Amino acid sequence: MRLIWIRYLLTAIGLLGAMTSSGSAHAADSFCPGGFQHTVIKASSDYEGSKYVASRAIDDNLSNWSRWTSQGPSESIILDLGSNKSIDQVQALWLNQEIRTTLFDVETSSNGSDWQRILTGAEAKDSYNMLTFDVQPTHARYIKIINQGNSSTQRDSLIEVRIIDCPSESLPQNCTSLDNLHIDRAFSAYGYDANYSPSRATDNSLNSNSRWSSKGLGNSIIFELTNESIAREIRVAFLKGDVRQTYFEIQTSKNNQDWTTVLSNGIAEGSLGLLRFNVTDSSAKYVKYIGMGNSASRWNSIVELNILGCGTATDNSPHSPTLLR
Repeated sequence: MRLIWIRYLLTAIGLLGAMTSSGSAHAADSFCPGGFQHTVIKASSDYEGSKYVASRAIDDNLSNWSRWTSQGPSESIILDLGSNKSIDQVQALWLNQEIRTTLFDVETSSNGSDWQRILTGAEAKDSYNMLTFDVQPTHARYIKIINQGNSSTQRDSLIEVRIIDCPSESLPQNCTSLDNLHIDRAFSAYGYDANYSPSRATDNSLNSNSRWSSKGLGNSIIFELTNESIAREIRVAFLKGDVRQTYFEIQTSKNNQDWTTVLSNGIAEGSLGLLRFNVTDSSAKYVKYIGMGNSASRWNSIVELNILGCGTATDNSPHSPTLLR
């Protein structure tokens, strides 16, 4: 325990960062514009004896019970991307990071044997949400997250981790439209209330009985556009949006595998009508709404969702938004 506190104090005063060349030890202000999330095909760790195994840190489930738990300091979890990929950021959510400081390092390797440190003494704290960390840009297949304890115990629990690539190419500069993009279908890999299926979120109705509902933090619904388009804005009507807050994230993808976070820590309140949210412009064939529950329960319920930008428009005119977020 003494070693954990020595490391914690050194990191706090900036000495540890000076000892090793790496990325930023503090959370970045945001994910990189145009960045996308790599698919992790496998996660493993030295110790898999508990029910909190490594695979739970890559299951897109942000519930506390779905996590990897280390047995002590310097224990690691290794992520396999399947092939060498560009790596610019790491997103992580640690158990109880809102009330304590968790320390960790990140290393990468192309062969699983020779490792390079790209982030040292990272601090996860003061937030209930995924935190983004800039790392030393590199190309690698394997990513090792090394637990270094926290401000209250030597053991740590990683709820979810994501690996982000920040491509250098820019989007077309001539996209200024806000067409209501045509959605071919809506679907979900998670369970949902049988009476409130994904298709009800795209039926152009603001009736609260016509909605998608799914219980669980991190549960999502995916909207497939007719063609790849530039997504610039979403408009969403929420169940009981006038009396409670709803929490969510938005991601986009060209292939339904590699995902870009275009809106994080979304909060909706104040209206039963459509609320308007600006998102980071991105090329998208798929748009994912990730529900984080609401101020009253873990249910995620959206009455209607429109995607606006440059691309194939629908014949339906979007409902007028009531508020800008």
